[in-house]
Amino acid sequence: MDYLKKVLILLTVCIGIVACEEEPKQMVIPKKIEPKPARAVVPQPEWIKSANMYTVNLRHITPEGTIKSFQKMLPQIKDMGVDILRMMPVQPIGVKNRQGTLGNYYSIYDYGDVNPEYGTFDEFKAFVEKAHELGFKVILDWQPNSTAFDNIWVEMRPDFYTGYSENNFPVLAKDNDGKPLGRPDAADLNYEERDLLGAMIEAMRDWVAQLDVDGFYCVDAQYVPQDFWEIMPERIKQTKQDLLFISDFENTKQLETMNMVAGNTFYETIFNVANKKQSITALDDYVTHFYTQFLPTDVPLYFTSGPFLNAFDGSATERFGQANNACFVLATTFINGMPVLFGGQENGLDKNLNFFEKDYWDGKSATQKEFYKQMFALKHQNPAIFNGAYGGSFAKVTTDKPEEVYAFAREKETNTVLVFINFSAQPVSVIAQTQNHAGVYQMHGLNQTKEVAESTTLELPAWGYTILTKK
Repeated sequence: MDYLKKVLILLTVCIGIVACEEEPKQMVIPKKIEPKPARAVVPQPEWIKSANMYTVNLRHITPEGTIKSFQKMLPQIKDMGVDILRMMPVQPIGVKNRQGTLGNYYSIYDYGDVNPEYGTFDEFKAFVEKAHELGFKVILDWQPNSTAFDNIWVEMRPDFYTGYSENNFPVLAKDNDGKPLGRPDAADLNYEERDLLGAMIEAMRDWVAQLDVDGFYCVDAQYVPQDFWEIMPERIKQTKQDLLFISDFENTKQLETMNMVAGNTFYETIFNVANKKQSITALDDYVTHFYTQFLPTDVPLYFTSGPFLNAFDGSATERFGQANNACFVLATTFINGMPVLFGGQENGLDKNLNFFEKDYWDGKSATQKEFYKQMFALKHQNPAIFNGAYGGSFAKVTTDKPEEVYAFAREKETNTVLVFINFSAQPVSVIAQTQNHAGVYQMHGLNQTKEVAESTTLELPAWGYTILTKK
């Protein structure tokens, strides 16, 4: 890429208020909740309607850890029903202050190139073309808050860095209170130097223009000034319209210009419920949180694992134990969210992958592919649980086991999904008040039907679930 040879200019793009392309759906809101006042709505790309996301760590996903070796996996990932490939940073990693042997993916040496550890720029371009041919969308992780201490900008544009005016740069990346984040390989960028904003946006735009990527998953978003988020998406959409922009920080202010945020509160809630740190009424608290912080058109990302969680907190299997599948059922069917799978979970990943070294999980001991394939198929097939405004309403279903079983209904037009999850270590027989949802349903994953009447009795195994669907 030759974007650094271009003249760095100050961008003055203004973002207009845009209207959602379809009417926001009506949600069943508990009376005690005051819905959040309306704000500008960012239209979602149509292709996210029933989509899921799969996070790829090229270093760990195959024994070789290369672009070419991962490209060979694409057909089997597509067979599982994956829609969006979220690629962790593919750029070269800095050497100065490097952590471990291979370094931190987010300590970028050059925004415009591909890490030779993975392959070449042309190989990654060919990979994106192949992914598109198979029907995937490809988005890139992007770190706009800091670079490696030996990033090429340190020599070319030292004024981009905090401390330059005092001749004391680069300095460690800081939080919004000016305190170091504790990352020895992260050099703080200074957005008060306005040319930086233009350079960062141009670096992102080049990946769209030259490789046709479909969006960006932006990390450390909370530490980057708001005007970056107000200018960046519309500037890059001048090159390609139907892009997806995601913040890793659950900050609804960014949803004025970004498409999605990571569902960090959802994750904390299901983790606490699964580990008995909170009762299942915490899920009701999340419902309140959603309706007071989000709009019916918003799409939080719902996940049980990710690169940082796996490396530093343990695998999803370790963190959720026997509740692992039950929690991903929630991630697939709960309010408005898009489910996200961390590459390797489908192969029963039950180890911490070393964040700074070459590591690999062979997946020979246990496979979860069929489970995730069923979850993604459910998402694709029933509009009641489509993402954001494309999906249906949410309503809690009352049961006689409120301390063990969480139950709810999602509905859109003639489509209904009923979900019953046993968050206890004992099997339960539960009676649900389903008078508002009567009919004959398909039992998801089974070649059986079930009649739902005024009240419905279900047998749920320990940490088990039942999903009923109707169209």
